[in-house]
Amino acid sequence: MLKMYNEDLLSFEQIAEATKADWWTIKQMFKAKGANILTTKERGMKRRARDFERIYNLHYVEGLSLTKIYKDYELSPPYCRQVLQENIHKLKK
Repeated sequence: MLKMYNEDLLSFEQIAEATKADWWTIKQMFKAKGANILTTKERGMKRRARDFERIYNLHYVEGLSLTKIYKDYELSPPYCRQVLQENIHKLKK
């Protein structure tokens, strides 16, 4: 479950659905074990950082429009713009 939370960046609700358990029980178990609980904002930022390279390559290297990325990969144009805006500084290093 920790892998699902930390690496796959799934919410407690998504983990509960996958494991057929109650999300509140999962959250309490994480707290009891001292696991680091991410806020929704932190999990979103990690997810966008993880998706940056993929979206950058699709949009700038392969030349796909944001609409085409949405149709083929189900990543919405506003999400793609936010990912690129938040993480473009990684290229300047």
